[in-house]
Amino acid sequence: KNIAPFISLIGDPYLVSIKIDNKYTNYNSDQYQYWIVEGYTLSKTYPYSSPIDLGELDARYIRNSVKVIVDAYNGDVNFYVNEVNDPIIQGWQKIFPNLFKNISSMPVNLRKHLKVPTDMFNYQVKQLLKYHVTDVRTFYNGDDIWQVPKELYGKLQVPVEPYHITAQLSPNNKSEFLLLQPLSPLARPNLAGWLTARNDNDNYGELVLLRFPSETTIFGPEQIQALINQDPKI
Repeated sequence: KNIAPFISLIGDPYLVSIKIDNKYTNYNSDQYQYWIVEGYTLSKTYPYSSPIDLGELDARYIRNSVKVIVDAYNGDVNFYVNEVNDPIIQGWQKIFPNLFKNISSMPVNLRKHLKVPTDMFNYQVKQLLKYHVTDVRTFYNGDDIWQVPKELYGKLQVPVEPYHITAQLSPNNKSEFLLLQPLSPLARPNLAGWLTARNDNDNYGELVLLRFPSETTIFGPEQIQALINQDPKI
């Protein structure tokens, strides 16, 4: 925060344990522990955009523009630009040209461990609940609003949080690491579809929306839990 106070750090850092080749001069090949911190650029003055609640700030523009790598042994910090088309980070790069590096220069072993931040994914899900609609009349009538489905946690009914899975997006694809959020029609327990964020290689950050056919009922988490609770063997 002291090095780059103009970058917002949201969410908890996560630790990876890897070996980095000697060819990367900014890293010690004898050290294996690195923290990955998610950095964001924000603005509350972006026209015609719906705000999201970040607590102290209602942001109308947010990008996960920076990946910060912190050496867990000696505290060395490297800032990598993850969103090269973000105009805000482009401005900061011009002011501090020696502070930021392009994501392509990050050690390959580190890049393999990057993942789409759950916080950013949650912001995108919240916007999608209303703005997945492309028909103008349907949008203004509010006829096709989605919600995050509920599940039982102990005795409490809570929204389903996004979770990571390893799966194939199509029969021709290899299994990949995905962040998944089920989605339901408003005030109904069945599933309307799900949104997933891809994390692997060149597909990093790509969002894929799968919509289920409206004429077929796909059970949601509450309905599946009800079936489980009705089974005397379980």
